[in-house]
Amino acid sequence: MSTWGITIAILGLSLLILVHEFGHFIVGKILGLKVIEFMLGLPLGPKIFGYRKGETTYGISAVLFGGYVKFAELLSIMELKVIGVVSGSPAEAAGFLKDDLITEVNGRPVSEWLEVYEEVSRLGDKDITVSFKRQGQVKDIVLPLADWDGVIISKDKEVMFTDIPRTFDYQKTWKRGLIAFSGPAMNVILAIAIIFAVSLFGFPKPTTTLEQVLPKGPAASVGIKAGDKIISIADKKVDSWEAITKTIHDNAGKTVSIVVIRGGERLSFTPKLRVKSKSGLLGIMTKVKRQRESILFAAKQGFNFIWQTTLLMINFLAMIFTAPRKVLPYIRSPIGIVKETAPIAQSSIIDYMTTLAGLSVAIGIFNLLPLPPLDGGRLFISGVEGIIRRPI
Repeated sequence: MSTWGITIAILGLSLLILVHEFGHFIVGKILGLKVIEFMLGLPLGPKIFGYRKGETTYGISAVLFGGYVKFAELLSIMELKVIGVVSGSPAEAAGFLKDDLITEVNGRPVSEWLEVYEEVSRLGDKDITVSFKRQGQVKDIVLPLADWDGVIISKDKEVMFTDIPRTFDYQKTWKRGLIAFSGPAMNVILAIAIIFAVSLFGFPKPTTTLEQVLPKGPAASVGIKAGDKIISIADKKVDSWEAITKTIHDNAGKTVSIVVIRGGERLSFTPKLRVKSKSGLLGIMTKVKRQRESILFAAKQGFNFIWQTTLLMINFLAMIFTAPRKVLPYIRSPIGIVKETAPIAQSSIIDYMTTLAGLSVAIGIFNLLPLPPLDGGRLFISGVEGIIRRPI
């Protein structure tokens, strides 16, 4: 396994994860959420490169594997403490200080920032009495909604009080569900695009013309040569490589008649097929030609590939519960996936792109499982909240 193959395999898997995260990112942006970071690589270690455009930081992390998107979230804010105040802001002018711990809004006890925001926004431009603890003493400030501009409420100092309506947690159920679904959807779209592009470029298709005849094999022993075109085996006409290999496999250990075309001449041979793993062996390798498809057929190939791969993935996931011993040996970690796809990347870029498309569909479907760490878990929670009409 070469370093080149491993590098391509790592970059390919990283692309699938990055595209998945881009789905969350772009839909979140369209819906108006505050996106703090969108990075190539995992959120581990230092950032190699980064630049800020607007309110979002884009860049590359040291662990160049996959990617992530970071939305402003209320879940990360544990207590009603003012983490900071922007210098020169209305909040600073109103008298807010770092580490003020808010306890009440207009006499109503509050326990989370969302409660504070809803009470303050409900009162609008009216004077609002805010009670808070500062160095052990209880103090009050009277101020309208506009004076909250500049209050920092997250430890990474990226989320302001006025950003609360643009946090992920604040969104309506259908918006959170759409953002969660957009990641797997992007994986499926990528797979369709890959198969579409490969179909237009041309899938390698085996022919009935021989590329190589293995030395000392049954075919070589009777005079079959590279360049011969097989037209008949065991008195059966064959017009595809699949038909040739099936006939050879079904006649293990038997002497069969083979008719080929060589330089416009028909030649007949009668080799005795060897037996290997209960199948016949002739000792030949076929020529492969690239078959380009029309745009319409390429699109059809892409959707058909998604359908077939989805059925296989659903069946695989079902067997985890119904016949785990049969499928658990085939489950791979990201490192295992890299090890198994690296030789494919090294030998054939077309085969690797097809494999990458299959992996993309698998990642998309796997992420739809209704488990809390996955997108499917968020979809499930959003669905339940939509039914009961309140947050869980």
